[in-house]
Parts: sequence; structure tokens; C-alpha cells
Amino acid sequence: GDVYVGEYVMGVRSGYGVYTRADGGKYVGEYKNGDIDGRGKFEMASGETYDGEWKQNKRHGQGICLWANGDVYEGKWQEDLPHGRGTMTLIDGTVYEGEFKAGLKDGEGTVTFSDGTYHVGTFTNDLRNGSFKEYDAEGNFVKNSTYVNGMTR
Repeated sequence: GDVYVGEYVMGVRSGYGVYTRADGGKYVGEYKNGDIDGRGKFEMASGETYDGEWKQNKRHGQGICLWANGDVYEGKWQEDLPHGRGTMTLIDGTVYEGEFKAGLKDGEGTVTFSDGTYHVGTFTNDLRNGSFKEYDAEGNFVKNSTYVNGMTR
């Protein structure tokens, strides 16, 4: 079964502790009023790892997540989702740096592709929206593009 070794306050997990799940997952870090709360690292049985801030058992604050598929997100979290400024690096080498809202690219951001070319503009609900500036791998301006719900116009 699951095993917890750590501090308790009035019979409730509070302070520092190590929680090992029966499925092989493991959390090492802070607890508050029985919840994972504060700074800690969770290594899930799936291979996903999150190291950062927690609030009431959810990723919340600054943190870095390495998903089992190799994708990495580093930045702000809210309610267990990327939210605020962050950087998402995909296994194919594509990097998005910018604003996130509820786990989706939303706001100003830059997408850099594995060949070094990059696009700068605004995203809405994970899609490009509005005008984008496109650059080559050397940073030279190539062209302006306009996107509506992810499609060029």
C-alpha cells in the first residue's frame, strides 16, 4: 500500500514528508493541513516529474514538469495547469515562450522551431491569432503574417 513518513501536527500531515504510492509514484516535500502544499517534487509512476510549488494538492506557483513523452514546461502554474509566463519545450525541438492560460498558449508569445526560425505574436486558446512577425534562423525579419484561429489569411 501507500506509505507516508514525515511530520504530523495533531494527527494530520503537516511539515516535511515522503509519500510513496503503491503504484511506484513518490512525493517528497511539504504538507499543510494534510495536503501537499508548499515546495516539493512528485515523481509519478508514468515517468512524469513535477518539481515546484504546490497548493492544496495541485501544482500552483513556479515549477517545472517533465512529461513521460519528453516534453518540458517551466514556469507559472495555477490549479494544476500552466498559467502565466512559461516555456514549453517539445520533444521535436519546438519551443514556445510566452503566456499561458489554463494550460493553453494565450497571450504574447514566441514559437521557435527546430530549424531556428521563429514567429512572434499573439495566441488565443492555443491558436495563433492576429499579426505575427516571422524571422529566419539568423534573426532576420522574413515577413508579417495574419492568423485567424490558427490559419493564415
